Amino acid sequence: MSNAPKDASEKAYQENFVNELAKFKWQKPDFLDGNKQKVTVQTLIDNWRSELNRLNNDQLESIPLTDGEFAQVMSKVSQLSNSYEAAKLLAMEEGKGKIDGIYRDSHPQVTRKQITLSIFKKAQVRGGESSYQVAREVQTPNKNRFDIVLLINGLPLINIEQKRTDKTIDEAIGQFQRYYRDGEYTNGFMAFSQMMVVTTEIETRYFATPKTVNDFNPAFVFHWSDKANNRINDWKKVIEHFLMIPMAHQMVGDYLVIDEAKEEENRRHMLMRPYQVYALQSIEGAAFGWDNAEKIPHGGFVWHTTGSGKTITSFKTALFLSTRAGFDKVIFLVDRRELDSRTSDNFRAYAAYEPIDVDDTYSSHQLKKKLGTVKNGIVVTTTFKLNNLI
Repeated sequence: MSNAPKDASEKAYQENFVNELAKFKWQKPDFLDGNKQKVTVQTLIDNWRSELNRLNNDQLESIPLTDGEFAQVMSKVSQLSNSYEAAKLLAMEEGKGKIDGIYRDSHPQVTRKQITLSIFKKAQVRGGESSYQVAREVQTPNKNRFDIVLLINGLPLINIEQKRTDKTIDEAIGQFQRYYRDGEYTNGFMAFSQMMVVTTEIETRYFATPKTVNDFNPAFVFHWSDKANNRINDWKKVIEHFLMIPMAHQMVGDYLVIDEAKEEENRRHMLMRPYQVYALQSIEGAAFGWDNAEKIPHGGFVWHTTGSGKTITSFKTALFLSTRAGFDKVIFLVDRRELDSRTSDNFRAYAAYEPIDVDDTYSSHQLKKKLGTVKNGIVVTTTFKLNNLI
């Protein structure tokens, strides 16, 4: 994102980058190309309106949103103070995302007076109803300009800042911070941004869109890597393995965690690191036997070092298994009582916007009762309590 004209090398890099994205299911319509015509945030909003009509055709009874109805939608969008609030909205209805309480104008073919609109559809990551578009050189009311915005169902979920190779990645991050101070990602449509990507031809990093300019944290700015944890720096490989579809959609869906912590200052959304993503994918393969020729499900181990995000990987593993057919309950075992309550608190904070319940146990008797219920979910307990029960 920049408000200065691009030189020839920057223009060439952007053109090559977008052409590469187009090889991996991203569309690049001319009306969203700011190099060919003026593209503004309002252009993105108008495009989103068309996407809302498409996604909700049945709910709308094939009658597109009127100006008055869409004004109701945008009134609710303007209340999104930051990316974290947007993440919670996108997670509603099991990841469909929703905007409810929209009153329809009078029309002879409209029978529903009040409707709820789906806006995201996290589960549809391989096409289906989902659309994937690239917008570039998007001008803002503050006379700033976004380099590349990746739109999923019209929503500006991924922002990409590009720099020449003689510039540093830190400069690109600093530019995001400067435009944060201009209010580009708060109280409006661009608050839907969930992931920021900074890239040159020789290095790329990504991070969850922060709530405020004060929440930028270098510790949560990651490189993408392969399964052997080798860093991927070549921009074409980054697109092939990270920004392609379905991975880009999954990064802002399946591999995003909303932390509804008790302390408001700690509430945020987070993106998983590469090794966490690969661990979860490996667990999926093992649980269903996709990783062997005989298709036999089996167990396994995940190794994480101290400070590497074990709790998030553990939660996502338990969540994945508890929401798949064939798994009635997931028991998460810890070996110490103090870890029991701490893990339960963390899991509940992460599960606040997920379609499962997290239960802890105070005794072996209570554990037995919880295991006997028909309700799906995650049970956190200690090895001691389970051993007593057995």
